[in-house]
Amino acid sequence: MKFLQFFLTIPPSVNKIWRRSKNGGMHRSQNYSKWIALSRITLKALEIPEWDGPVEITIVIHGGKTWRSNRDIDNVPKGILDAMVLEGILIDDNCEIVRKLIIEYRPPEGRKTDAVVEITVREFCG
Repeated sequence: MKFLQFFLTIPPSVNKIWRRSKNGGMHRSQNYSKWIALSRITLKALEIPEWDGPVEITIVIHGGKTWRSNRDIDNVPKGILDAMVLEGILIDDNCEIVRKLIIEYRPPEGRKTDAVVEITVREFCG
């Protein structure tokens, strides 16, 4: 079974990734664009080949300084999946490719460290 695991910083909330421009259009927020750019650098350095079949993705949020415990857990996957598609790891993030998505939160242990997300990608054997 193919298996991949990596860590990224916490993505911006899905509620804060889009901004309305003065002419009424929509564009990515500066914070989201910055997060995507930094995440793509991290992913590029890992030299991960493209996954060509259905996958199961587990996202574990390790709480810390940059995480509010009252934040909606379902606001996390969008940025992660977008970065994986933009970097060519996933061909798409639709339901034909991402067949199972698990999200878990783990409170910080001990001293306060920065929050991170641990992403595990496996072949979907459903």
